[in-house]
Amino acid sequence: MDVVFLHIGMPKTASTYMQNIWLKDESYSLSWKGNIKFFEQLRSTVKEGNLNKNLKVDINTDINYQEGQKLVISNEGFSSAYMNEVEFQHKIPEFIDYSSRILGQLSVKLIDCCEGANSMGEVCFCSSY
Repeated sequence: MDVVFLHIGMPKTASTYMQNIWLKDESYSLSWKGNIKFFEQLRSTVKEGNLNKNLKVDINTDINYQEGQKLVISNEGFSSAYMNEVEFQHKIPEFIDYSSRILGQLSVKLIDCCEGANSMGEVCFCSSY
């Protein structure tokens, strides 16, 4: 499976529309709702100030992955993590840096797991980059 791209979706820029397109297009395997738990772990780790914590990248697709599909990881929260939490807005740069470091592992650590994906919607992240 190729990770086609990570869509961070700024608010009010048609992210939900695009996510619905990717969800309906059989050439893509979308992780939208399937990355919410992981996203929340990123947020709470940064809130706690524990930036040395190395989170497990636990992201699932929203429907079962089919051989040959391109993976799209999409979440507006990657661009607006603490937008409605004034007391944590100063942590936005830390969130961006930490998220980039953790998500950057997709192409490094997870290349060899492609044969481990199952039919329960579990995603094996691989990249040909």
